[in-house]
Amino acid sequence: MFYTEVAIELTPHSEEGADIVVAAVGDLPFHSFYYQEPILKCYIESALFSQELLMEVVESLSKTTSTLYKVEVAEIEPTNWNEVWERNYSPIVIGKRCTVKASFHNNTPVSQYNITIDPKMAFGTGHHSTTALMVETILDCNIRGRRVLDMGCGTGILSILAAMMGATKRVLAVDIDSDAVESTIENCLNNGVADSVEVVCGDIGSVEGRSFDTIFANISKNIVLDYLEEFAKMVNSGGEILLSGFYQEEIDQIVAKGREVEFDPSFIDGNDRWAVVKMVKR
Repeated sequence: MFYTEVAIELTPHSEEGADIVVAAVGDLPFHSFYYQEPILKCYIESALFSQELLMEVVESLSKTTSTLYKVEVAEIEPTNWNEVWERNYSPIVIGKRCTVKASFHNNTPVSQYNITIDPKMAFGTGHHSTTALMVETILDCNIRGRRVLDMGCGTGILSILAAMMGATKRVLAVDIDSDAVESTIENCLNNGVADSVEVVCGDIGSVEGRSFDTIFANISKNIVLDYLEEFAKMVNSGGEILLSGFYQEEIDQIVAKGREVEFDPSFIDGNDRWAVVKMVKR
């Protein structure tokens, strides 16, 4: 499978500016992002790439920010993504209770929950603020005995943590991206929770008719807003949803939509402009 690498040079350059670009292209099917000043590199399957749509987003950003963007596009041959991640991915401890590492890491800290993630082309190693915020919030939840849906599972890190924390029956991990599904299955096996996690390739329609006590959704703002009404149909009374993938200035919009469909906010936090919102079904 061939991939396209989009290199975006930011002037002035900053990690915050790179995050703004990542959020802006969230509706385009990029697999992963890597920022090293002043270049943000974005990777996507060549068959799914539209330079026209990308440039529309970039031109819109140019009009609304004071940043200049220089875009270079190149097709790359199949890459050993394990080697790429080994060069750029270090083990971390989240919330003082969860260590996330790759299989090639040695002598890592031992926590209450120890998760091995080999991300390859899927999103979610714990290094991005949204994943870390979700993990920290989950750690403070009572997951034991609850039926959990991880919508947009990425590498499966949140599903694996839920299984380790005693979610009942099988955690349902769903992603529209086949690479993410493959990565989640492999990571569940590596963490000994394959029997506790059901992995499905699809969108919200693939779980229609099921009910849950807790839903995780670390996805983009627009998708969160689109899915909230469906989440309301799936979550039992008193159940909860944990949401991230959007900026702190977008919290009010998320909460307002949640209230419309009978969710009340119970916890809000943020880091590096990114936000996490926990809401409870009335």
